[in-house]
Amino acid sequence: MLLEKEYKITTASRGAGQNNITLIAYAKITNNTVVTLEGKQSEKPKKKSNYKIPLICKEQDVKCIKFIDMLEKLKIRL
Repeated sequence: MLLEKEYKITTASRGAGQNNITLIAYAKITNNTVVTLEGKQSEKPKKKSNYKIPLICKEQDVKCIKFIDMLEKLKIRL
């Protein structure tokens, strides 16, 4: 199933957008990690169109980390 359809992505979506879904799909296919500024959602929204990147990654079994965590792992100090 296409991720766009599963998560009901439209221009009116309040969650992940088309570019985010494309990135998640690419990371899944290539076994890579998605880096995001979004935090985890404390609970699942009723509408899948409101799911944010970390929740979609979790459901799709795609590794996802916050940008600041990536910097720490790479030992980058600002």
